[in-house]
Amino acid sequence: MKLLKWVLIAAGAVVLLFAAALAFIAATFDPNQYKAQVAELVRDKTQRTLTIEGDIRLMLFPKLGVHLGKTRFSEFKSEKDFASLDDMRVSLALIPLLSRQVVVDQIQLDGLRANLVKHKDGKTNFDDLLGGDQPAGEKKEVPAKRADSAQAPIRLEVEGVRIGKAELVWKDESTGASYAISDFNLKTGRVAPGVPAKFDLGATIRGNEPKLDIKLQVGGTLTADLEKQLFSVAGLSVKVNGDAAGIAGIAADLSGNVSADLNKQTANADLVLKFRESNVKAKLAVADFAALRTTFDIAIDKLNVDQYLPSRKAGDPAAAPARAQPEQPIDFSPIKKLDVVGNVRIGDLTASNIKAQNLRIDLKAKNGRLDVDSLSADLYQGSAKGQASVDANSNRIAVKQNLVGISIGPLLHDALGQDLLEGRGNVALDVTTAGNLVSAMKKALNGTARVELKDGAIKGINLAKSLRDAKGMLSGGKREAEQGAVAGEKTDFSELTASFDIKNGIAHNGDFLAKSPFLRLTGEGVINLPESSLNYLAKAAVVGSSSGQGGKEMADLKGLTIPVRASGPFAALKYKLEYGSIVADTAKQKFEEKKDEIRDKLKAKLLGKPDEPAAPAAEGGQAPAQPTPEDKLKAKLKKLF
Repeated sequence: MKLLKWVLIAAGAVVLLFAAALAFIAATFDPNQYKAQVAELVRDKTQRTLTIEGDIRLMLFPKLGVHLGKTRFSEFKSEKDFASLDDMRVSLALIPLLSRQVVVDQIQLDGLRANLVKHKDGKTNFDDLLGGDQPAGEKKEVPAKRADSAQAPIRLEVEGVRIGKAELVWKDESTGASYAISDFNLKTGRVAPGVPAKFDLGATIRGNEPKLDIKLQVGGTLTADLEKQLFSVAGLSVKVNGDAAGIAGIAADLSGNVSADLNKQTANADLVLKFRESNVKAKLAVADFAALRTTFDIAIDKLNVDQYLPSRKAGDPAAAPARAQPEQPIDFSPIKKLDVVGNVRIGDLTASNIKAQNLRIDLKAKNGRLDVDSLSADLYQGSAKGQASVDANSNRIAVKQNLVGISIGPLLHDALGQDLLEGRGNVALDVTTAGNLVSAMKKALNGTARVELKDGAIKGINLAKSLRDAKGMLSGGKREAEQGAVAGEKTDFSELTASFDIKNGIAHNGDFLAKSPFLRLTGEGVINLPESSLNYLAKAAVVGSSSGQGGKEMADLKGLTIPVRASGPFAALKYKLEYGSIVADTAKQKFEEKKDEIRDKLKAKLLGKPDEPAAPAAEGGQAPAQPTPEDKLKAKLKKLF
């Protein structure tokens, strides 16, 4: 026992002696005398200038530390500032060092600033600090492994970190992009292996490509084990306010839990995002960082994609020049990196002004191919179900979709902004295309489509009215009439069917058929998808009467057929009624009806039967003018009408 007592007394005496020595050194040693030598050493090693404008103060016991005042660090071979700080304090406990533990009391940084630049030649202004500017042929010495490297690793603990008013600026001279993080503030509790540490982080982020001006606030509890490479954040809270990428008034709130195992290259996240009117729940699992092997499950109650895209208002002068700008290519390359399986569910979706409910997408992506095995939704009083795929290796897209019970009028109005058709029924689509521009994809579109509608109308023209006007047109000698689509006018149908063969963006149709109680439309034509236009020739035949669209007048027109040509861009369709064809068609019809009578008259005349008595002469002794064949035909048409 006495031996132990004397050992403890001796150890205590050594500690006191050591403390006294450190206190003496701290009291007599002035590190500021060596500023010039330190600056010279830095210049020799880095070819940069270190300027210490403030005082250097050392702390040796009971904590070893340094307090550094205002300091500047220049660019490589330049006096321009690369980084600077207003104040820095770092201290660590001495006793734990004896057991290979580094316990940092606190790290404080105030007014830290750094300017990072990427030059036009691809080099950065910090390459030399990373060894990128090392002279050719000079090899960096790698320290040999010590024999005692198998010893237990040094244990690092930090009682707290405080960073205030830090600023980081990044500029890319080749693209003109610039970003700045300012008002960066970080405060943490104790950081130690396996010990939960609360943290709060705030910053303002500004940029020009894309344009950013947001305030960020992040908080949570971090648990980190550097030895096992395990990290997790519980109670994560991220709040964002500001403008970003053309979206004004952002107010996003993200919360949840995140964990990662860097040794196994895995990560998991369970997150909730509130963004404007959208509430998003997402579960993500990454099984391999390098391969981006990921599974996910995302549920969104409501999402309006259009409100996050640049608005295009008619007559907006800012929007007009955009049409003359080169079309931006679609980049499919990110798909090549994916190894993903997951599903997305959206309760209420608006995208490209198309509205859908109960959307579900089941997808997988691997080897540069994205397959949507199931795509279903409720929309426009009907439902949709189908598949789609994107092959990033060939920029090829395939879509197979069946719409059942769809109200076609609201769908076309929302999708194209045009009031062309109404009715309810089915649409089947099976198409493929390729390219990296939207215009190229329209020109490369191939496949088939079919439309089956009931109880609808063709908008912009009233064929019943046009047929009733045929008498006046013929009487005036007019052989055709052209009109634009007229709002409010329509041609009703009880049934409409058409199938399309699509080749290189041109949809060919040869079996158009529309029926109503008094009218039958048959026709053929093409729809030019790249130019958003059509050219159709239909024949409208009166087959009955309808009290709602003509009554007795339509009954009098029974049997009449009139060609109608619809052509032009979707936004400005023109309808041409070719009345001249009625003359030829009606003459042919009358000839067929009267051919037996004409044959008998010719036969009688040839056999010598007397002619009918001549018409009496008009007053004044002059014979009446003989009617021309056209006059005779018009007279018969007048009887018809």
